Amino acid sequence: MRTGERGWRNIKDVGATGRRFARYPVSIWAVETMSEGSYFHHVQDLSMGGFFIRKPIPIAVGTELDVTLELPTGTRIQAKGKVVHAVVSPDRCGNGVELDRLSHNDATALQQFLGSGDAWFN
Repeated sequence: MRTGERGWRNIKDVGATGRRFARYPVSIWAVETMSEGSYFHHVQDLSMGGFFIRKPIPIAVGTELDVTLELPTGTRIQAKGKVVHAVVSPDRCGNGVELDRLSHNDATALQQFLGSGDAWFN
């Protein structure tokens, strides 16, 4: 992992990176539900404030999403999200999504998952 990449190397340096929450590398699914159907997005990293999804063609910044995060623990977290940035590079392509409107139970489940250390290895 290169210096500056998201991952376990900079978890302790959240303030130094300008982020509000530590990001953890994961390999889980976010299921986006729309009137046209459901779309599966691979989540590359996750925090209490959002996640990064890998996509060959990024979603437009500002798009609001209704997503279900499928945690390996069997827990499903319902969330609203907003696309806050798009990345297109030879190394990585996708979107940063900011989480919004998590229920208390979903926020607790996410915090427990991230705090357990299991997120680092999925």
